[in-house]
Amino acid sequence: MKKTAIFLMLAFGLMPAVVHSEIIDRVAAVVNDDVITQSEIDLMIRPFFEQMKSSYQGQELMEKLTEMRRTLLNQLIEDKLAYQESIRKKIEVSESDIDEKILDFKRRFKAEDEFNKIMTAQGMTMTKLRDRYRQQIAIRRLQNLEVRARVLVSPKEIEDYFAVHEKQFNQPERVKLRSITIRKAPEKQTKIDEDAKAKADQILADIKKGADFAKIAEAHSEDHNAASGGDLGLVGRGEMARVIDEVVFALKPGDLSPVIETDIGYHIFKVEERQEGKKRTLDECRAEIQEILFREKAKKRFDEWMKELKAKAYISIR
Repeated sequence: MKKTAIFLMLAFGLMPAVVHSEIIDRVAAVVNDDVITQSEIDLMIRPFFEQMKSSYQGQELMEKLTEMRRTLLNQLIEDKLAYQESIRKKIEVSESDIDEKILDFKRRFKAEDEFNKIMTAQGMTMTKLRDRYRQQIAIRRLQNLEVRARVLVSPKEIEDYFAVHEKQFNQPERVKLRSITIRKAPEKQTKIDEDAKAKADQILADIKKGADFAKIAEAHSEDHNAASGGDLGLVGRGEMARVIDEVVFALKPGDLSPVIETDIGYHIFKVEERQEGKKRTLDECRAEIQEILFREKAKKRFDEWMKELKAKAYISIR
């Protein structure tokens, strides 16, 4: 089921830059008696812009931005329609409901000053924030009535789904790993980097002499798991590069891998735990399957409901 993305993004998103006041706004769409402005769309797309720039360039970037604008505009239209319907159906949202949401939001900040600075930087006032929470809560309650309350999953449907998809619920063999990565110099990727290899060899020797793996990882590893002491959590067979997979799944708990070379660098792994693969029963999977089927049915019901709202509405995209 689609989320009320506009209100979640605007209330929680905390965009990294402010829409400049000199930008002349324009109407992007009219939804019954409400309008959607271009600045609303720009505000929503802003958090994704830098990420898109790093992945696409030129004409492809423009096409991706156009596609995202179209998607976000559709979400804005759907949220406008849903909120209008919540008003028509007299969905109530109390001030205490909003207070609770704001309190939960504030807990994400270390101090009141930090919260106030973010609010100011985003041009967000407490009145605007309360309005957005009011709309978010109203839409969620309406969706509960129109979508979730109308979706049922029968035991027979769960059994039939398991019969067809049984293999996908089998638990694969897994290992709990810590890792250390020493990256090759950019110009030596896909080649041997003697300096990086020597550093990795020395680290492995130090660990074998008794140095703490997690502390060494935190101090010297050059991947995104370094801050957690190289903790990769549980990893299933086949989830890593084959050259790594073959080594780590041959190790026992407490064992260290040799230095393993890949195109990007040199890696050392420690196996902390092993979990053998097993075939799961229907009872073990029942709740998981019910959730899968519920989501599928809820999305279908949401699409039907939104189609009905759109059919009755005046919508003009400018």
